[in-house]
Amino acid sequence: SWAVVWDPDKGRHVYRQGVDVAFANGVISAIQSRYVGAFDRELDGSDCLLLPGWINIHSHPSSEPLRKGITDEILSPGFHHSSLYEFLNVFDNDSAGRIASLKVALAELLLSGCTTVSDLSSPYEGWIETLVESGIRAVVAPGFRDARWFTRDGYSLEYEWDQSRTGRAFAQAVQIIEDVERHPNSLLTGMLYPAQVDTCTPETLRDSFELSVEKGIP
Repeated sequence: SWAVVWDPDKGRHVYRQGVDVAFANGVISAIQSRYVGAFDRELDGSDCLLLPGWINIHSHPSSEPLRKGITDEILSPGFHHSSLYEFLNVFDNDSAGRIASLKVALAELLLSGCTTVSDLSSPYEGWIETLVESGIRAVVAPGFRDARWFTRDGYSLEYEWDQSRTGRAFAQAVQIIEDVERHPNSLLTGMLYPAQVDTCTPETLRDSFELSVEKGIP
């Protein structure tokens, strides 16, 4: 019934009504008022809107479904009611829970029309396999950092620094990204992800940038 399509003359997306869309080998081959070419299967979209897939550029699918209805209801007046510093680390997920959380998040993303996701997560067993199984296009971003946030009084932000872990986490992230780039599934790509600008030392940020340039990693 309706489709959001790219208009090369206007250089932007536009609405089109009453169109046929043909796909071949996973790629759009025709968008026409009436398609007259050959086809193997026809889907009735007369009650649908067809649009390009949404791209989620920042998500934590291995953890956030676990917190739904909890951290979004907690008041933290000392931090402008963000749960990020005071309550985020009150509880964590285990390996099985991360997989379950990831599956829930990916299902919600796909059902809402999101076809590409940047997955910013700490590495865990079964992460890549679950992304592949879902069929979503994923940017795998294993996080690493030198410090964690915490607060003693509910309004002052403090940092616990542990740079001894950074080298191992950085090396693990690079290995995962290289494995992803070699993976036969072309829907996966990797990205360097220093977790937060204020939890990373200048050295960690410089190392990340230099490696990004050297290896061509986003």
